[in-house]
Amino acid sequence: MRIKKFSAILLSAVMAISMCACTAKEEKVEKAPFDEAAYLENITGEIVDNLAQLSKDEAYINVYSYEDSVTEVAGKCGTLSADYTKGCYEIATGGEAMSKVLKAIDENDDTKGLSEFSKDYINKRMSGNLASLVNGRAGVNYVVVSSTLNYTRTYVPEEQIADRVRIIPTDDEKTFYFVSFVNTGDGALTVTATYIFCYGDVEEEFSDLFGITLTKVDK
Repeated sequence: MRIKKFSAILLSAVMAISMCACTAKEEKVEKAPFDEAAYLENITGEIVDNLAQLSKDEAYINVYSYEDSVTEVAGKCGTLSADYTKGCYEIATGGEAMSKVLKAIDENDDTKGLSEFSKDYINKRMSGNLASLVNGRAGVNYVVVSSTLNYTRTYVPEEQIADRVRIIPTDDEKTFYFVSFVNTGDGALTVTATYIFCYGDVEEEFSDLFGITLTKVDK
């Protein structure tokens, strides 16, 4: 009699566990959709913070700087902070935008007559080259600083994110963080941050140099 009673209790327990298992299978947790805006905001903040750490390291700057004027500009960058309250600017670095840039370069008297080979090479590296082209207008020291103070990291987002550039104000109205996002194959998104130095209005500077209209992204 006791064996029958025990068997009945055991059978009830097994049935209860089975029912719980079935319920658990039915109640699948749906994965939240990929939030591109939040993802971009997070990795932008991370890459800018890492660049800021490099900029505060005097010993790191001294490894690359070759004269006091470069060290001075780089050292000033280390005192700056990103000002996200002003929002940021964005450039979609797809074919249409890059065609405008190449046209503007080719129409410049100093760079007229680029070969197709050179145009293709510039186009492939355009996101990073934009910073150098802007800083070249400010002077060679600023090109050296942007070459010294840059930070790169590769991410693998859940979904592909289109190539773009973000320009983020600092608390110095003439200095900006320049962050490029480039798809580099196999789902990898390579993100690089550096500084650009504008001696006029940043929107006018990009319009004059490259024929590009910056898109304002509000915070």
